[in-house]
Amino acid sequence: MSNNSNFLKLDFDCRKITSSNIADAPELILQGSTEAVEKIKQDEKISRIKGEAYPVILKIQNQLPFDIKNLVFSAETFIKAEGIGSTYSLNLDQNEINISTNSIVEITLFDACGFSEVFVKLKSVSYIGKNKKSDNRYKSNSPLLININDFTNSFNGFSNDGERKVHLLLENYLNNSLPLRGWLLGLMFQLLKRANSGEIEIHDKKIRLTEDDLARTRASIQLDIISKIMMYIEDLIILNSAILESSGNYYELLDRKDPDVGERITKFFTIMENLKPNDFGKILSYVNLDTISMSSSEKQIVQKIMDSNIENFKNYLKYIKTFRETHKQIFRRYKHAGLPIRLGAKSADPFANKKFDSYAMIYVGSDPFTNVLPLPYSEEVIQSYDIMIKILQQFLNDVIVNKMTMIQRRCDGIIPLESYKQYMLTEKEKSDLSKAIEKFYESNPMRMYQQHHRFNTNIKKDDLKWYFDLDEFLQWFNKQTKN
Repeated sequence: MSNNSNFLKLDFDCRKITSSNIADAPELILQGSTEAVEKIKQDEKISRIKGEAYPVILKIQNQLPFDIKNLVFSAETFIKAEGIGSTYSLNLDQNEINISTNSIVEITLFDACGFSEVFVKLKSVSYIGKNKKSDNRYKSNSPLLININDFTNSFNGFSNDGERKVHLLLENYLNNSLPLRGWLLGLMFQLLKRANSGEIEIHDKKIRLTEDDLARTRASIQLDIISKIMMYIEDLIILNSAILESSGNYYELLDRKDPDVGERITKFFTIMENLKPNDFGKILSYVNLDTISMSSSEKQIVQKIMDSNIENFKNYLKYIKTFRETHKQIFRRYKHAGLPIRLGAKSADPFANKKFDSYAMIYVGSDPFTNVLPLPYSEEVIQSYDIMIKILQQFLNDVIVNKMTMIQRRCDGIIPLESYKQYMLTEKEKSDLSKAIEKFYESNPMRMYQQHHRFNTNIKKDDLKWYFDLDEFLQWFNKQTKN
């Protein structure tokens, strides 16, 4: 699975700037561009909106683990205003920008105030990177279409309120929930590594682990890892169901009782074998190629990639289903009252053709002496968890990003940029795929949205009683300990 955490990102943006948020305006201004654009406004008698500015911004974010030097970019923009027949085209170029690692630079290209629509596109990027080598790799939302009327509508630029909510929820999961679960899992794997060294540290106290202690510690950490994988599975299937059944608003499914979340996930895995390729295509937000214009050879290679990705997705879901079926009772017992689990048993009745280091015994039935499920531990078991986590993270990322891209581009589906399988494509296939992707995304550019959301909370004291009365509890507790 690919790791996209380290990259150079160049994204276009636009903001509404007034006297109340002037601090949000970038400090850097692209030399010459502002004068050229303001001359167009003067020549065409384009009126500005009093007290407002709409700077078009290039945001450069260096997430590479090293500084970059002498960044050069070339872009172009097409601008138009209501009542003007001509669309103006301008080149936007900048040389020799230096950006430290983990830094962000924002450059105002020009002020779009007075224009009805702006289309901006990166043409080329180059920079000096690691070991003083020239590089041109980057990620971007280019090209971007900024429609001022859409951008300033009551839905933050989205077509309607439902679309805005879906995008907010998906964006939140992608940038908060998905990495949070991964971060917590990472802590568990680190803790397991320390335990395997024979020593752990709890409350600043180092504890040497005997063989029995190690078996119990491993089982404890293993159970927590399983629980977080099961949560990832719940996330993926709820997202799949929300996209398949409706608009993708998974939040609407979380509190329903008929069926509840667990029943809904079971239902999805039950009907999974009967789902058609078009159903999986909908989950992955793939476009129907019959609805777009492309050559037969372009269509052939794109369809090949889409069909292959759908087949891989289905096959991985079968293993995900097996993991859930194996661990659903274990997960229930771990998260429910009483924790009816015995950790670190040395042996169990033979039930597999593999040898395991130790077991946890999970009481799963009515009689805790006979209805027991052994949970085995070994390095291979932990390796399988690590693989499953990466699979789930990849598909969660793709399902969400694809759906968000549909919304952001206001299109009926997307073309995948890569295959889950490593195909040996011919030069002709590579060329056809590249042309198809470029034409599709140029004809369906990213749209501009307001990314800032206000949360209008109507909380009552009883909703957060613990926190409202926190001083009272602490005072009471301190009094009890003194007495």
